[in-house]
Amino acid sequence: MVSLMADGSRTLVETVDEAVRHLTNVEHFRAGSIVSMPVTYPSGDTVVLEIAAQSGRCFVSDRGGAYQEAELYGSSRYFRTEATRIAEQAGIRFDGRDIFVAEVPRERLRGAMMTVANCSALAAQLAAFRLAERADRDAKDDLYLRLSSIYRHRDVQKDSEFRGATTKWRVSVAVLDRRRPAFFEPISGVYISAVGTSAKFNDFASIDVPPDRFGVIKSRADLGDFYGLIARASTKLVPMTAPDQTFVELLEAA
Repeated sequence: MVSLMADGSRTLVETVDEAVRHLTNVEHFRAGSIVSMPVTYPSGDTVVLEIAAQSGRCFVSDRGGAYQEAELYGSSRYFRTEATRIAEQAGIRFDGRDIFVAEVPRERLRGAMMTVANCSALAAQLAAFRLAERADRDAKDDLYLRLSSIYRHRDVQKDSEFRGATTKWRVSVAVLDRRRPAFFEPISGVYISAVGTSAKFNDFASIDVPPDRFGVIKSRADLGDFYGLIARASTKLVPMTAPDQTFVELLEAA
């Protein structure tokens, strides 16, 4: 039995059908079709495929969408490696710009479309992750060098491992010669950085004598919607551009 909507005017089937129709969109042209797939890039843009047919066989391409996404985020240097590896594993092709399947039979078109769309999104995602990891490493190095200079008479450690309430975590910079440790983490508005650091800080906050947890950020605007999440998990947030005296006062006040 099909349920009616609250106003009784439309059935659930009609509502679901309409929702599904909005997941994809297609435009047909003389030379082929352009299809928006229900798969997204890190930016939130939809993966768009180009499909052309010749002699009963189909050609499916992402039209360079993942490549353009990588250029947008500045992760092009990692994209070619990831796209080549992913395409090889999936048994499809990457020509340096487009991820595609050539000459797939029509009866295999649906599978080819999903494969190309998923590979295109994954290549862009992994390239973005590698860029974020590189930026994270650089930020950790910069933070360690600065804090080592500011706290030159203290025990300052880089990338040391500490146990939280549930698991062990690697801490970017730790100052240990205090009544309780002080942990510093560089944080950006990238999902993996913000959410990962929040989980780490919350786990440390749950132990009997929690360490001080300082998030070092570019700016409040850089964190965007993650600001509240990070602020709740941190003892305090401090800009990387803050004067040395601000960092000195952090340990004096804590």
